[in-house]
Amino acid sequence: PREAADATTQRRDEPDPARVPRAKPRARPPPTSKAPTAAPAYAIGARVEALYEGADWFPARVTASKPLGGGKFSYAVAYDDGARETKVLETRLRPLDGDEAASEP
Repeated sequence: PREAADATTQRRDEPDPARVPRAKPRARPPPTSKAPTAAPAYAIGARVEALYEGADWFPARVTASKPLGGGKFSYAVAYDDGARETKVLETRLRPLDGDEAASEP
């Protein structure tokens, strides 16, 4: 016959007091949509005049836009002379005279 377990032996179905129980995993918040709430004022490909480095207005084409939040965007433009500029704010752009397609419909 098997001898009775002494006080130091623990049964398998009892939790080990020396082990720290694992914390329950936290519920992750649902992913938020990073889609802008407003459309950019200038579509990619739009012909504009851009204030080059804050000095003078030159003809250019919008090549990219990036939402900044709060309905604001920054733009990348390619000037007709080959120069490029990024992080151009909408306040430094204006539709090119006679180009009705400069703004997004």
